[in-house]
Amino acid sequence: MDIMKIMSQMGEMKTKMEEAKSRLDTIMVVGEAQGVRVTLTANKALNSIDIDQNLVDAADKDQLEDLIAVAFSNAIEKAENVAASEMNAVSQSIMPGMPPGLF
Repeated sequence: MDIMKIMSQMGEMKTKMEEAKSRLDTIMVVGEAQGVRVTLTANKALNSIDIDQNLVDAADKDQLEDLIAVAFSNAIEKAENVAASEMNAVSQSIMPGMPPGLF
């Protein structure tokens, strides 16, 4: 094993991982639940919540809170999937054949 090559690969991987994390700030995912839309970055930062005016006029507080929670959970799941995909792509570009999900 060439330790210098391994160290170089690790440095390159770190740089590419940081670049991928930065890209995740620019990717938006949307979770929806019956007129409630939650938009997050792929790094799970809340960008916006949009509630259909008809829900605001007709909904009771508990129902609206439930819909927001469902939409938020949906968006989180999408953000996690995008982030995992980005990180796996980076790891495969540096070390082909590496089992997915290590990063």
